[in-house]
Order: sequence, then structure tokens, then C-alpha cells
Amino acid sequence: MTYLAEEQKGWWTRLKESRTIAVLNEECGSIYCLFFFTLLFLLTSCFGLELICYTICWLFAVYLLLFSRELYPLMGIIPLLYYTPSIVNNPGRNPESVFFPENGLIYIIVLMATFVALFIARTVTDVRSGTVKIIFPKLTIGFVLLGAAYLLGGLGYPEYDLRSPAFGALEILSICLLYFLFALLMDWKNVPKDYFAWMLFCGGVLISAEVLWLYGTGAPFRNAEIVKGNIFTGWGISNNIGAAIAMMMPGCGYLAATRKHGWLFLAAEIIMFGAVVLTLSRTAIAVGLFVLLSSAAASIVKAKGREKIGISVVTGVLCAGGITLAALYPEQVFSIFRDLLHFEEEGAGRLEIYKNGVQLFEEYPIFGTGFYSCSAYKWGTEDSFIPGRWHNTIVQLLASCGTVGIVAYLIHRAQTIWLLFRRLNFEKLMIALSVAALLFTSLLDCHFFNIGPGLLYSVLLCFAEKRCNERERT
Repeated sequence: MTYLAEEQKGWWTRLKESRTIAVLNEECGSIYCLFFFTLLFLLTSCFGLELICYTICWLFAVYLLLFSRELYPLMGIIPLLYYTPSIVNNPGRNPESVFFPENGLIYIIVLMATFVALFIARTVTDVRSGTVKIIFPKLTIGFVLLGAAYLLGGLGYPEYDLRSPAFGALEILSICLLYFLFALLMDWKNVPKDYFAWMLFCGGVLISAEVLWLYGTGAPFRNAEIVKGNIFTGWGISNNIGAAIAMMMPGCGYLAATRKHGWLFLAAEIIMFGAVVLTLSRTAIAVGLFVLLSSAAASIVKAKGREKIGISVVTGVLCAGGITLAALYPEQVFSIFRDLLHFEEEGAGRLEIYKNGVQLFEEYPIFGTGFYSCSAYKWGTEDSFIPGRWHNTIVQLLASCGTVGIVAYLIHRAQTIWLLFRRLNFEKLMIALSVAALLFTSLLDCHFFNIGPGLLYSVLLCFAEKRCNERERT
């Protein structure tokens, strides 16, 4: 009977259920697969292998969609793809970049379009078969309201830029698209609980290695001095790099408390903080130090036995080293914190720019002035689609989206706080620490309105809701 049942199955079904495919699927969901893509992304960033890298990622995604029941490996790879562009293909600095239509952008768009088409086909199949049941996730209301505020921002402003709703759509998609895709359309029962931490760990290793590679090439140096303006990759400048690493660091804290020889992961987190220091981003350094100390303290509390002792020793050495540095170089150390609100750029400090943003809000309090009213911090050319941003989340929302925007944001933020701190456990605490790194660095920068941090934010919130919503057992 079993033989007859197997014969009645089609060749495609038999192939999907074969032992070979089962072994491959198991490997695709392992951390070693994540390690492989981390190495691939690093090589891409260093040597400009974007088209090869994206083709490999596309083939991997297509394989998962066709043959694997588990799609969570995509959740670990997609956010890290943002950090792959190399300096030679930086679209803001090289007109020959592959990210221009004549050089490779069309090919990249084709890869993305076919992936989306296959994802939709897979979703329809899973819903029809009952494998996935569509239930709207918990943050839906806040995201919908925030998206509406982004799209409506600037209505009634005399100098309204017609590109504003398009940029607003891009912004809301960056922070919620992956959240909805994976929350609605993925089976979470077999997702490893520590997968988010490995994703963060790999992201931190990737970006820290990019920083070390950059220094190895000598690019940041001029006349034997480090020039902050020379610290950039293909995807961001020094402030972006430092904030991204700070967001990744809590993954080390989680692994330090839950894995054997956890002190090694804490040591890795210290190295990542060192990479943050090398970016010379003062905001990221201050926030990164907060993340490092917080995750170390949480890891000590969570760890047991010898692991607790090892983590405590490493933390003690870290604190002793920090105190020694502060004693030997007090001016350099404390200037990081003293000067956080005194950046100067083109003769105008951040506080003056914030005043201009608040003034625009006072003049247009309901919908604000849209996303193209900031004359500071211009990116690329004057007609660039990416506008100047106010480098503060609250000022950005007030100036761009008015009262409607800030109310929507507060609703969304209240929902995320409720999600992360209701039934608080160690997984949620580390995710909350990563989210806090994004929000704190965004008080003096525009990271919340950058695509890369938004994608990671989206996935972390999804993971907290769907996989970490169990109360800590004691």
C-alpha cells in the first residue's frame, strides 16, 4: 500500500519529499548557512561582487520557495543584504555603479520582481492548502496609521513636492513590509528561537569586518590622521555604520548568556564596539557603550554556573579598561558625550536646524510640509530622490507629517512597547535593546528614516511577536 501511495504521487512531490532535499533544507536553515552568506556579503562589500552575490541570493530564495517548508532563512538574509554594496559601487559617488540602470540595476530589478512573483505564488499555495492561516499581526493599526501619515505629509504646504508620497511609501515599506510578510505568511512553529541573535551576530561581524577592511586599505587616513569624512562604505557614511553595528551588538549578549563559552561572544561584542569607535560617530559610540554595558549586565544575570563567571570576568576587564582610558585620556573620552549636541556642519548646528523644523511645524501643524522641506543634510545631487532629513525622529515627524504624523508615531511606539515588554523574557529584552539602539541614535540622526535599519527593525518586531511571546520560565 505504501508503494502504491508513493507511485500515485507526482514526480515533483516525490522530489520535494526526497531524502536529498530534506538534508539540503536542514542545512539551509542552519547557522552555517547564515555564516556562508555573511562571508559572501563581506567579499561583495570588499571586492564589488554585487551582481554575483545577488544572483546567488536569488537562487537560494527560489530554492526555498520551491522546495522548503521553512522560509525563515530569508528573514536572516534580506536585512543583511542592505549592507553589501561596495565602495566602488556606491551610487552617490560613482556614476559607473551597478545600481544605475545602464550598469546592472535593471538586472537587479528583474531578480527582485521574479522573487516577489514566486513569493506571492508560494503564499497563495500555502493559504489554499491551509499551511498558513492569515491573521493580522498585533502592530497593524500603528503601522497603518503611520503609513497614512507618511503618505499625507505635506498636504496644504505651498511648496509641496509631488515626490513626497512616493518617498513616504518607501519609508513605511522599509519598516513594515518584512514584518507583515513574515508575520502573515510564514509558519513559525519550527523557527529556532535564537535565530534572531545569530542574525544580529552575523550582521555585527559583517559590518565590523567592513570597517576593519576600510582601515586596512588606508582610506580613512590623510596626512597620518583619521578623517571622519573618509569613513564610508557603499551603503553609508560613518554615522550609518556606527549605528548599524550598535543595533547588531545585542545578538552577542544573547548568545553570551545562552551558549557554551559565552564569554567569547561578549568578547566579540567588545570588538564590535571597537569598530563603532573607529567610525568616530560620537552618537553611535555613546549608544554603543550603553548597549554593551546593558547586554553584559543582562547576560550576567541570565547566565548560569561557569558561564556566569566567565562573562563577569570579561565585563570586569572591560570596565577596568574603560576607567583606565578615562583616567589617561579624560579630554578625548568625555568630549564624546559633551559634544553630542554641538555638531557643526556648514555653519549651522543641529539645534538650529531642529528649531527650523519646529518652526515649519508651527506654521503647518496638521500635515506638516512633507519630506522635501529640509534644506540641510542634502544627499547626492539637488534633485536626488533621497531628500535631506532633519536628523531627529521627532523633529522629522513634526516637520514632515505634522500632528497627524506624531500622533500616529506615538500610537505605533506604544504598541511596540506593549509588544516588547508584555510577557518580558530574555529574547524580547535583547530585541528591545537593539530597537533602543536605533531609536537613541535616531535622536541625533535620521536612521529611523533609512531603509537598512528599517528592514532590521521590521524583522526584529516580527520575531518578538511570533516567536518570543512566551513568559520567561524560572
